[in-house]
Amino acid sequence: MRVLGIDCGSRVTGYGVIDSDGAGCVFVRCGAIRPKSSDPLAGRLKSIYNGIVAIIREFQPESAVFETLFYAMNVQSALKLGHVRGVSMFAAAEANLPVFEYSPLEVKSAVTGYGRAEKAQVQQVFLFSVLALADFSSFTYCHENSRGPYEMQCIQLDSQAKGEVRFRRRQADTVNLPIQLSAAGREKFVSLLTATNYLDHPETFESGKKIADLGLKRLTVELPSGKREATFNFSLRKDVTDLSTFFEALINQETLGFDIANAIQFERLSIPKRLEQVENELRANRISDPDRLIPMLEKIEADPQVMNYARTQAGKMKKQIQAAKK
Repeated sequence: MRVLGIDCGSRVTGYGVIDSDGAGCVFVRCGAIRPKSSDPLAGRLKSIYNGIVAIIREFQPESAVFETLFYAMNVQSALKLGHVRGVSMFAAAEANLPVFEYSPLEVKSAVTGYGRAEKAQVQQVFLFSVLALADFSSFTYCHENSRGPYEMQCIQLDSQAKGEVRFRRRQADTVNLPIQLSAAGREKFVSLLTATNYLDHPETFESGKKIADLGLKRLTVELPSGKREATFNFSLRKDVTDLSTFFEALINQETLGFDIANAIQFERLSIPKRLEQVENELRANRISDPDRLIPMLEKIEADPQVMNYARTQAGKMKKQIQAAKK
């Protein structure tokens, strides 16, 4: 049975589609309907209704599910949510879908086994389920640059987030490095890829706007049903830009790590400068998987041939990364 779940909101209405045989579930699609915030309530309700009608037509669910109860900060918010529930349920009823309602306690009990679980617990259990069901064999992200220091930067990962990094600086040989994301990095990678429904509707990735050449991004995923590929210069889709930002930061992280490894071997006096670069990128949130830095920092910290300042610097960065995880 295909089920459509709807999470009502006057600003953002979320939805999820799954296939279930009663024993297990298969993810189909998730997303959000976002009416223009400047529209009056009536206009937003129309957008939400039209959005749900379009989702029902595209995915052909056999039933629709809502929360029985909803919570609001004040009476006005409660009334707005009531209007959204009304148009959403009407869209489902109009399509002759059976409508089911479950309380938050029932949903939490089904997902976590505890009806009063915190939202973070529910999210964690759900994410582990998504990771367990990851049904792709390979994902590749490539950024081809017509300008700048790099001609090409690529990362290929399997469903366990293990693979290879490839990059080529201008007038230099291609560098190939193995990569294995940390557990936290893998969770983020798979959740971001899942948010795009495994590169579904690739024709919508490119914004179509005339802007500067930012370099062609080429994304490829190998699925049991075949290969999907998307290319774009600039995208307005948040799920696409989130995935792209993650991989741009991961490529940045890996090239910095490569430079530090070379400095350890051939130019130890430059290690403090390289570490400072990494520290700046961490502060700017341009490092996708900080946990991957820890083995390298520990190596520097324990190396008696590295100057004390750099060893102390590496130790401090390691502690900062570990503290951020708590």
